[in-house]
Order: sequence, then C-alpha cells, then structure tokens
Amino acid sequence: MLPPKSHARTPHLVWDFPQFWSTPSPSSSLQRCWCRARWRPSARRWSGTGGTGWGAPIVIWVPPPGELRAFSRCLGELLQVWGHSSVRVLDLLPLLRALPNPGLRKLLQLVQHRDTFVETQIQRHQACPSPPSDTVLGALLGRNPGARGGPLSPPRLHMALVDLFIGGTETTAAALGWAVAFLLHRPELQARLRAELQGAQGPPGPGDMGRLPLLQATVSETLRLRPPAPLALPHCALRHTSLGGLPVAAGTVLVPNLLAAQQDPDIWQHPEVFLPERFLAPGAPSRSLLPFGCGARSCPGEGLARAELFVFLGLILREFRLEPGPEGLPGLRGSPGTVLRCPSFRLRMVPCQPPGLP
Repeated sequence: MLPPKSHARTPHLVWDFPQFWSTPSPSSSLQRCWCRARWRPSARRWSGTGGTGWGAPIVIWVPPPGELRAFSRCLGELLQVWGHSSVRVLDLLPLLRALPNPGLRKLLQLVQHRDTFVETQIQRHQACPSPPSDTVLGALLGRNPGARGGPLSPPRLHMALVDLFIGGTETTAAALGWAVAFLLHRPELQARLRAELQGAQGPPGPGDMGRLPLLQATVSETLRLRPPAPLALPHCALRHTSLGGLPVAAGTVLVPNLLAAQQDPDIWQHPEVFLPERFLAPGAPSRSLLPFGCGARSCPGEGLARAELFVFLGLILREFRLEPGPEGLPGLRGSPGTVLRCPSFRLRMVPCQPPGLP
C-alpha cells in the first residue's frame, strides 16, 4: 500500500508498484505468477539456498526486482515498436521484409530478450528440487493434479507464458491506467463507486459483477473508449465476399478498427464522453461493445482481462480516493501503438476511512 499523499505513475500502475517498496514484497502480482514462497523480511534479494520455515533459508527462483523491471520495460517497448507503421505494414506487404528495416530489427532484438527471460524462468522452475504445483507455470507443466489436460510441449509452454505476460498484464495495466485517468476527471463518479463498494460485503471478486453494476459499467465504458488494442489482428478473406456493401476479394487482408467502431455516433450517444451510466440505461447497446473482437477469432483472454480490471479497479477505489497530482488532471489523448496507452501522469492515492469511523 502506498503511503498517504504519495504519487504513482498510472500508465504502468501494476508494474510500477514494486518500486515503492524498500524490499521485494510477496504481494507482487508478477512474482506471484511464478511461485508462492514464504518471505524472509531480512532478505534483501529474492535469492537463497535450500530449507523451509519462516525466517529460515528458502529456495527462491523468483527473478530479482531489477530483472522484473527490465522485463517489464522490454514488454512495453516491444508493444510500442510493434505498433510502428514500418512494422505494421509488413502484415499487409510481407515482401517488404526483404528490405532493411530498423524497426523490425529492433523488434527482433526485443523478442529475443523476452524469450530469454521466459526460458530462464522455466529452467529455474524445473531446476528447483520441490517446486509448488499451484502456480501457473506448475499447471502448464502438468504438475498440478487439479488442472485439466497434460503438460504442454516446450514450444507451446513458451508461447503460453508469452501470451500470459503480454495479453494478461501489459494490456490490462494499460486499461487500468485509462480507468484511473478518466475517474480523476469525474470525482463525483468516484464517490458513487466507493459507496457501491462499501455497501458490498468484503472486497470485490470476479463473482461480484452482477452485484456491483456501476463498477462493471465503468470497466465497460473504459474498454469502449480506450480498447487496449485499437486495431484487431489482421484477417484474410478466404473467398470473395462483401462487407457493409463493399466488395472484398479473396486474399484481401482486413484490419478491424475497434476504436472507431466503438465510437460510432450512429450507435453511441455522445461517443467521445466517458459515461459509464450509459450501460445502466435500458436498451444500452452492449452487444456493440467489442473491445476484444468477436466471432471465432476473438481474444480468448477476454474473461480474464475483464475480471482483472473489475477486481483491481474495485480494490483501488475501495481503499483510496484518487486525486490529481501536482501537474493537474491527466491528458486523455492516447499514444499510438499496438496497445493504446495513456500519457504519463502522477496522482495522489489518499487512504479512505472505513465506514463508521470518525
């Protein structure tokens, strides 16, 4: 938890929390992705030798904080480079890959850095004499008896972890940053959300979406105005067809513009205004909300991403009042790229008093 009146950079809210700790915290979401280990308060680095028990030497294979931060920066830069026009055009004109392309060269360097990190973590996990089975990596390796399916092959295991980090963390962190930025512009909505959360029993969980409609509407409106990926993945027409009355020849590459579709004035009233209340009104065009695409090629992680946003945003608003930082309200123009990012800004997270306390 941040101290009162402290500041945090919200576009990387999930990633940047560890920089405020003097020692690595066991609550780091990125660290918990790899293992659940007992923390020794006297340890200055997450490394050690064998043993068990609180305060005793323990087996640690979680990357040190510096390595985690370097990997986080790598993912952010990778998505930014991937969104450059010099790289995106290669999806439409693959023959251009034969020409010198500094953007593509940089992208391949970042991919190599990413792959090296992932392989290192797999090797650390496999080298541990008694790794816990109740982790994502343990389940993918087939060591969790409660998980369905057998172990993944090495290539599939590698790409599953890559998808988890990029699709399950970076895009969610970007959407969370947007939600915080929008709520700084609407403090009265913050108050209503906090009242809804305080009226619920306990902290919000994924199963509370139906009991916290305003929070769910805030998540939906954030994804409508600022979908994590403004352009969906390219699709190729397998046969001659038409789309919206326009002919589409076989072999044509189509790139859906999700950002424009979700701000269509023919469907959404005041499409450029942040109004979560629109999803609470009867007849709301919820079926036109497509931040993760639709059909057979829609994002398979939509449920996880929505649950993460719902829980993380709910926990933040339940515990803190968000106030603008010394620079004032954040700008709401996104930076272009594969992931639509909010401009950097700072804010104050003021702890809220529990109901009933003076």
